[in-house]
This record gives sequence, C-alpha cells and structure tokens, in this order.
Amino acid sequence: MNFHLIFLIIVGLINFFLGFFVWQTDKKNIINKSFLVFICFVILWTIALYISDLPLQISRILFWNKLTLAFGLLFAVSFAYFCLFFIRKEGFFIILKPPFSFIILFLLLLFALITLFTDLIVNRIEIYEWGSNIIPGNLYFLVGGFYLSAAVVGLGSLISKYKKTGGIERNQVQYLFLGFLLSAIGIFTTNLIHPAITGTNPYAKYGPYFVTFFIFFTTLAITRYHLFEIRVILTELLVGAMGVLLLIFSFLLPAGYRIFAIGVFLVFCIFAYYLIRATHAESKRREEAEKMAVRERALRQKTEEIARQETEMREKAEKMVIREKKLKEEIGKIVLEQKKIAEVHQEIAEERTRRMERVYSEAVEKGLEVIKLKWQIRELEKMLKKKKRKK
Repeated sequence: MNFHLIFLIIVGLINFFLGFFVWQTDKKNIINKSFLVFICFVILWTIALYISDLPLQISRILFWNKLTLAFGLLFAVSFAYFCLFFIRKEGFFIILKPPFSFIILFLLLLFALITLFTDLIVNRIEIYEWGSNIIPGNLYFLVGGFYLSAAVVGLGSLISKYKKTGGIERNQVQYLFLGFLLSAIGIFTTNLIHPAITGTNPYAKYGPYFVTFFIFFTTLAITRYHLFEIRVILTELLVGAMGVLLLIFSFLLPAGYRIFAIGVFLVFCIFAYYLIRATHAESKRREEAEKMAVRERALRQKTEEIARQETEMREKAEKMVIREKKLKEEIGKIVLEQKKIAEVHQEIAEERTRRMERVYSEAVEKGLEVIKLKWQIRELEKMLKKKKRKK
C-alpha cells in the first residue's frame, strides 16, 4: 500500500476542490481564475515530484526532475500573479501589462527551456533509496533567487494592501499572511534550506503539501467565510490540536488510567468550548466596535464636509459682499464722472449759446450799419441829382 500516493491523491483532490469552489463563486473574477490556475500548478508540481522519485521512471529520471523544477517555477510565478491580482492596486498592475508582461513571460520561457534542455540548472541525478537527488548545475542558484523573488513580490503586495485597508479586507490579508507563513516555512525548509545544507533533497517531494495551508486560508479569505480575526482561528486550531492529542494520549494509556484521561479530555472540551465561544464573542464585539468606528468616521467626514461647504459658502458670501461694495464704489465713480461730463456738456452748450448770441448781435449791428450806409448812399445820390438839375 503506497501511503504517499494515497496522501497525494487526497491532498490534490482537496486542493482542486477548494480552487474549483472558489472559481464557481464568481467565474468572471480574475482573482478566482488566478487562484484556480495557481492550484493547478501546485498539483502538477506535486505530481512531478512524486513521479521523479518512482523506481519505474529511472530511465527518465533526469527529465522528470527538470520538469519538476519547471512546474515549480510556474507555481512561483502564479503565486506572485495571484497576489498582485488580489490586492487590486493599480500601481502594481504595471508589471501585468505590456511590455512588462511580455518581458516576464519571455524570461520565464527562457528559464524553463534552460532548465529542460541544458545542464546549467540540473547537472545530473543521483539515485538513493529514498529517491532521486539533483546535482545542481552552474546556474542552479537562480532557482532559489526565482522562488525568493516571487515570495518577495507576493508578500510585498500583501503588506502594501494590509497597510491601507481595514475591517474585513484586513482580515482577508491576515488569513493570506497566515497561510503564506505556514506554507513558506515548510517549502523553504524541505526544498531550499535542507538541500543547501546537506546537499540532498529527500524531503523535497513533501514541500508542495505545505501549500495546502495557503490554499485553505486563501479560500476562507476569498469566500469571506468565517472571517474572524487571526487569533480566533489560531485559538481554534490550537484547541483542536490539543484536543486531538489528549484524545490520542488517552487511548495510549493503560486501561486503569484511560477513564481518567477521557475525563480530563471531556473537561478540556468543556473549557475549550467556553474559550472558543468567549473568543468569538470578543471578536464580534471588536467587529461591532470597528463598524461603529467606521460609521463614526463616516459621520465625522460628513460633518467636516458640511462644515467645509458652509465655510466655502461663507467665503463666497463675503466675496460677494466685497464685490457688491466694489460695484457700488465703481457705480458711484461712474455717476460722478457722468455728472462731470454733464457739467462739461452744459458749459459747452452755454458757451455755444453765448457765442451764438454774440455772433447774432454782431450780425445785427453789421446789418444796421449796412442799412445806414445804403440810406446815406441814397441821400447822396438824391443830392447829386438835385445839383445836376440846378445846373
């Protein structure tokens, strides 16, 4: 009976079911799609690791180990992309758009081809009782750098969102942090740290199973199911683990102590129930307090907005009053100028009238003089005629 194969099938089905369930909740959501793709690469990575240690595949053992590294690279890239899609921050999406996306895909394809068809990443394979061991090539260090870069990008994007969110969204990111931490501890230990120290990788095939922690908590975060604070879920996990250990321990004890151990287990269950209930109640109270704080913040913002609008209206009213005063002053100036212009016009009219009168009087005087001269001329003509007659 191959326990490893049975465990692989069970874990693989669980992971695929969680990914399919998340995808079904919203098929068009890019976050759900990227999460399902990420899980598919995890499953392929796990299967390739299992096959690479099968005795029946010795003739193709080098190919399967190289393919395992290639699927591991796809797993790392899909993790980074999922985190970038999850935070929904526009600044980070620049690396998902051309030309950056083409550059990343080109580098990934180039790295995969180097891994599959050269000995620069995997030089050769050693066969041990527990399976195959990779003898690294000259560029094998790039594998660790690739994993580390993907982890930094994913973790950095989550930290960025955690700092700028609150409430349910912050709880979502906390769930992803917890899953990432548990998964990273296992994967880095089995697939990087242990091989780097010992030169062999007998436990590398168990690394992908730790990703189940991340998949489980991410499923809770995306579907927003049971989204309490992290300390609540940790309390539940710790209480559950202690309960399982006490139950197993009670059956391992001799028959005389077994009843006492079961009694201790039952008492523990009672206290654990009240502990979990109290933790849930406190979490709910904190959530209500956060909601009230959010409402209070919203009311404060509305109040500030109303006060700001009143201030703006008051400033506008003051400006209008000032403008009205200026308009009145300008109107007063215009009226004064019009009065001055009217006075000038009146003076001009009076001067014109005086000139007309003077011209008229002069014309009358000249007319009278002309009439007088004509009368004198007539008189002279009469006198001349009389003198001519006398002669």
